[in-house]
Amino acid sequence: MTNKKKNLYLWIGTILILFVVYQFSIKKTLNLRHANQLHQEAVARAMNIDADIEKYKTQLASFNANAVTSYSQDNLLELLSTFCLEHNLLIKGFPEPNQYEESTYDIIVNQIEVEGRFFKLQNVYL
Repeated sequence: MTNKKKNLYLWIGTILILFVVYQFSIKKTLNLRHANQLHQEAVARAMNIDADIEKYKTQLASFNANAVTSYSQDNLLELLSTFCLEHNLLIKGFPEPNQYEESTYDIIVNQIEVEGRFFKLQNVYL
């Protein structure tokens, strides 16, 4: 056997041993390390859960305070009027709503016509 073949077998054997070592020990260690990091983050989040609960309760209270609890044409017209005043728009049409039932929901459709400069209307949503 020549030295070239011996060196080739040595390199192939080394690579094979490194691959086996990686598969059976290093890979498991890296996976366990990653799992440990995820668990540590979960523990840190759990430690702050009371603060998060309070934050979400205040957000929910503010959403409930801002929400219209029941539908009415008057509430919708008031919101629309405020919006139009803020953006220099004119309410052109506000007909009676169309109401129909789909499965178990009552659906109310309002067609509202608002008039104003095109660029002002466009900038409202940008």
